[in-house]
Amino acid sequence: MAAVVRATGREGEDHKTERENALGAIGNISCGDGEVKKGMLELDGLMKYLVEVVDKEGDEYKVARKEALGAIANIAHGNGEVTKDMIEFNGLVNCLVKIVGKEGDEYKVAREIALGVIRNIAHGDVEVKKGMFELDGLMKCLVEVLKEEREEFKVARERAVIALRTISFYNSDLHAGFFNYPGFIPSVDAIIGNPSLTGTNTMKWAVELKALINQAAPVENVPPPPVATTNAIYRRIDTIESIVEGRFHKLEDRLGHMETILSRIASMRGRSTREGLGGKEEDQ
Repeated sequence: MAAVVRATGREGEDHKTERENALGAIGNISCGDGEVKKGMLELDGLMKYLVEVVDKEGDEYKVARKEALGAIANIAHGNGEVTKDMIEFNGLVNCLVKIVGKEGDEYKVAREIALGVIRNIAHGDVEVKKGMFELDGLMKCLVEVLKEEREEFKVARERAVIALRTISFYNSDLHAGFFNYPGFIPSVDAIIGNPSLTGTNTMKWAVELKALINQAAPVENVPPPPVATTNAIYRRIDTIESIVEGRFHKLEDRLGHMETILSRIASMRGRSTREGLGGKEEDQ
């Protein structure tokens, strides 16, 4: 393994293929179980080399960057214990943010994989999610990707939405921060309101993300229901009022009828009493 790590750090065009093959081998090994991933993270020099390769400029490193990012994504996947250490690894997140912000076709695939790495790390526990939200530049770069409508950012935008949803998921303490983060809500609303994204995963995850964050929205910021819904509610209220009013009138009628009956009964009792008293007087 040490020889493979050394091969990743060799510079120059002469070592290009050797470097790419070594990184591919690391990527394959990193598909192992949680213990393998943890061991690779702790292996002296490995993460440092991977981050250095990702940080390399130029088309010469296009394949190497992709392989290095793939290996990092595999190490981060499915092991919450590893993600805690990865978020704290010196330079890793800054390197990912830098790649996400790169322009040009040579960085398209690297950008998409980098966003996948961010999503994988975000599957950690509440402290990991909180740490990612507070990391300098991470939220800003993700929100910037949400705003992109260029075709080359199609996959990147979907992965940015998923990464943000993963950071916010099961972490209600962060929802207010998301809601108030500059440009976040307008960017998500723009995706939800884009008819060309109907039926896409980007739209699906954006709707779920907005539903999560809305839990922290102040009452005055919660959007009113659609006009059609409001009118239906008003019609229902009118119907209920009409029913209640009708039943009230029927109750009044019944009470009036009962009063008449009670009055007649009282009158009959009074007459019967008088007649009874008069009869006794005659008998005497």
